[in-house]
Amino acid sequence: MTRAPHVLIIDNSVDHQVYRPVEHWTRHLQVPWSTVRPLIGDWKSPLWEATHVIITGSEASICGNEPWIEQACERVRILAQRNVPILASCFGHQMVARALFGRQQVRPTPTPEFGWIDLKLSPQARTDSVFGGFEPELSLYSAHFDEVHPLPEGWIRLASSTKCENAVVRVPNRPVWGIQHHPEIGVKEGQRLLDDFLVRYPAKAQLIQDNLQSASRDSQITGQLVSRFLAVVG
Repeated sequence: MTRAPHVLIIDNSVDHQVYRPVEHWTRHLQVPWSTVRPLIGDWKSPLWEATHVIITGSEASICGNEPWIEQACERVRILAQRNVPILASCFGHQMVARALFGRQQVRPTPTPEFGWIDLKLSPQARTDSVFGGFEPELSLYSAHFDEVHPLPEGWIRLASSTKCENAVVRVPNRPVWGIQHHPEIGVKEGQRLLDDFLVRYPAKAQLIQDNLQSASRDSQITGQLVSRFLAVVG
């Protein structure tokens, strides 16, 4: 018997005054959901009862040594081994690679991306159960200093940008997708986040400005993306 969907959101945010990813994702959810927050050790929600998992971005670096990151990786590893469908964005995308293949699969990127980035879908995306049917080129919000590199052996590359080769990936033989960018963040939210980052992280302000894509083009795929993801059965 197929269980009714219940989405678990692994909220990797650091400062909710700056970044509130649960708000961004849940506006697109029409099914019950719960959340955990690794940074503060909050794993009280029914982790193993979730039918689907969304793993969010973070202001933290996936290359860090903080214990909460490794603890979260351990749980993500178990969820993937249990074949629970996972949709992971930005830091979450990197977390999946680190959880399943180790820290050698993630690195500080030499080509950060900020603003709305153009992605080109690969031929493999055409038959993918989540990304198949989208336009061959998408524009999504981005804010990342790290990336998945190299692509883990056997993983399927579904999309790339000019600065991020492994922009969208699929884990083979498992219902797990990673997206380096942020389909859940719209133009107004993205601009507010960029403004906040420039103020709160002055040491990185020049790097952000040097790598900022000024045109705001959002493909608004989140509703379809979430709907297709929830149709996946683990």
